[in-house]
Amino acid sequence: MELRYANEVVRQHLHEWLRFSHYLEERGLPLPVASDDTVRQYVAQRTSGKNASRSRGLRASVRIFLEADEQGRFRRRIGFAPLTPAWFGLILTL
Repeated sequence: MELRYANEVVRQHLHEWLRFSHYLEERGLPLPVASDDTVRQYVAQRTSGKNASRSRGLRASVRIFLEADEQGRFRRRIGFAPLTPAWFGLILTL
């Protein structure tokens, strides 16, 4: 609410968070990191047949749920791994 999301958006996020936590609980899974295969499978299942806008909203909702800290803060955009040039990979593996 402090981030000034519309009430409907907050409702949709809460609804998706409950669905996702129920999905994990049913399977006896711990809370995963956002890049985990469990998350990918869940999002793929939930976004199947949805329009692009709804799919983005579902992905964002799950990401926010997993990345939020104790105060509810989270990154506004998805982070990317830093690009490592191919020639630098050899140094990293030594």
